[in-house]
Amino acid sequence: MSQLTDSLDEAYRKWSSSAAAVLAKSRRVEVDELPGDAESLLATTMADGLTIRPLYTRKDETAEPGLPGEYPFVRGADPHRDVNVGWRVTERFGDGETRSAAEVNEAILDAFVNGASGLWLAVGDGVSAGDLAEVFTGVYLDLIPVTLDAGTDAVAASRAYLELRRTAQEAPVAARPTAATTGSLGLSPLTAAFSGRPTITDAEATGLAGELVDSGQAVRAFRVDGADFATAGADDSLQLALTVAAAVAHLRDLTSAGISASKALTQLTFAVSADDNQFATIAKFRALRKIWARVADVVGKREAGAAITHGVTDLSMLTQRDPWVNMLRTTIAAFGAGVGGADQVTVLGFDAAIPADLRTSGAQFSRRIARNTQLLLLEESNIGRVIDPAGGSWFVESLTDDLAASAWNIFTEIEGLGGYRTALDSGWITDKVGAALTARDDSVAHRKTSVTGVNEFPNLGEKPIERALADDSAVATGTPKLARVGRAFEG
Repeated sequence: MSQLTDSLDEAYRKWSSSAAAVLAKSRRVEVDELPGDAESLLATTMADGLTIRPLYTRKDETAEPGLPGEYPFVRGADPHRDVNVGWRVTERFGDGETRSAAEVNEAILDAFVNGASGLWLAVGDGVSAGDLAEVFTGVYLDLIPVTLDAGTDAVAASRAYLELRRTAQEAPVAARPTAATTGSLGLSPLTAAFSGRPTITDAEATGLAGELVDSGQAVRAFRVDGADFATAGADDSLQLALTVAAAVAHLRDLTSAGISASKALTQLTFAVSADDNQFATIAKFRALRKIWARVADVVGKREAGAAITHGVTDLSMLTQRDPWVNMLRTTIAAFGAGVGGADQVTVLGFDAAIPADLRTSGAQFSRRIARNTQLLLLEESNIGRVIDPAGGSWFVESLTDDLAASAWNIFTEIEGLGGYRTALDSGWITDKVGAALTARDDSVAHRKTSVTGVNEFPNLGEKPIERALADDSAVATGTPKLARVGRAFEG
């Protein structure tokens, strides 16, 4: 072993010497005139302060993270994941619908025929809880994972969905519930309290979860929406910490209501943003599973600590200027989420950052591109056929560990303040997210962070949307606190 270590050290010294020589030549100075060693000069600092080194070697090898479906679930939540399906291609419907329930149903079935395999349904703004029977006609509710986003209509919508699911007899065979087929009522009162989304009370949400616990249905009550923090400007470490802190608060509510810890853990799913930082996105999903497994271990139920995740392409990375470039961003994001082990992935339309009445492309075209982005990754590139393809990469494993450690430190700070609710009520969370947003915007303004089509290679002939019309709160998914990365350069 010592010989191997010596050999690696020698190889690294040779690389460092060669890299320093190249840097010196490019800067027209001598090696000893460089302001630092090659590793520090080539290192990259992420928004959350983590350092990415230029080279990772066998010396960076970490302990085996376990097999998929085994604690700490870094390599995946489900040991029975169907590699012929990969992750679920989840499409969102219902935002600002003016169509009838029958027309929405027709659009949903068309999406399934053309490759979608999951459904995320907004209820309350166009689609009502009373419409669900018609909207779900022909949908195999025990095979298709359905996620609701019903806001203040969540109680009525949840009960209607659960009743339809109970009476559904469409499936030709009895399917074993898996992480990929688990539905969600989409209840997110704690993250909605930050983002400003309409929601039901914590007590109502906990009550619905209590009804679900012994129902035998493969449906979870809570969807802890970490994407809300990302769209408001949170960096990856902060997003993970806030997400886990909110989830722990829900866990406490459930156990206080008399639900056992093992059953309470089965009532939570997680939404995680996926952006165009490919490796950070991969590591983020893996790190969340690691952190949540640790929480489950702390409460003595490590076997129930598999986090079910729904990756959603980050609205804040999308630009209104040159929106076609967003297709590239969402492709990278979907790749990162899939490789990172997301159970479901939603790719929002490339024009999702533009208010619907100002878009120049048809809604069907945008949907088709978003859906086919994932189908190309799954069916052409076959990415879903390998469970945790990034596992074992010295870089990805190190980044996963670093990100998990950073997020855990912030999480423990929140717990020290008294938990998620106290941190939110005191303004601590708003201040932290605001500081992260300010740092990000400053980086973009000084072109330390490049946004293609905005502060790099802009289309100077493009007529920008008038700022008075470009209301960010009116874009897809109705996110109130959306802080897009390119907003300062638009309008």
